Amino acid sequence: MVRTLFYSVVSTVIFLSGCASINTGPGNIQFRGQANQPEQKIKIQEQQLQQAVYAYTQTTAQYDFALTHLNADAVDDAVVLLKGMDWCGSGGCTLLIFKGTALSFDFVSKTTLVNTPVAVSDKPINGWKSLSVYSKGTGNVLLKFDGQTYPENPSMIQQDKEQEQSDLQILIKD
Repeated sequence: MVRTLFYSVVSTVIFLSGCASINTGPGNIQFRGQANQPEQKIKIQEQQLQQAVYAYTQTTAQYDFALTHLNADAVDDAVVLLKGMDWCGSGGCTLLIFKGTALSFDFVSKTTLVNTPVAVSDKPINGWKSLSVYSKGTGNVLLKFDGQTYPENPSMIQQDKEQEQSDLQILIKD
């Protein structure tokens, strides 16, 4: 009986020592054994993005998002479309762009009056890919990075009739 209890305790200690915990802020993500690495990466990115959105909005805002490479650093960047009465009106919602880093997402740009679909072009301008958004009254417009930010108001941009729809990848849709 004592021997069985001893082996049970030793087995439990060995099992638990194989678990790792990464503290990424308000909550912990637990990893056990040889879990799927891409799934772990996605969970960490989602938590990092949640922290970045909270830091910007100062609320637990609802949002749709897509992770994609917008610049040439091979790190996922985030395109975030905020939802809810605080971030949307009759003209559309607020779109946030975050640059991905190894440990977080850094705020780059805010664009208001955005409607879906939100798509990304495969052609970079000033080091960042352009984003196509729907603007009420104008239609699909191309948000081009100016070297520091994306335009704040797509309703002030003329519709880009030369933009080929074939080079766009939809990131966020209805």
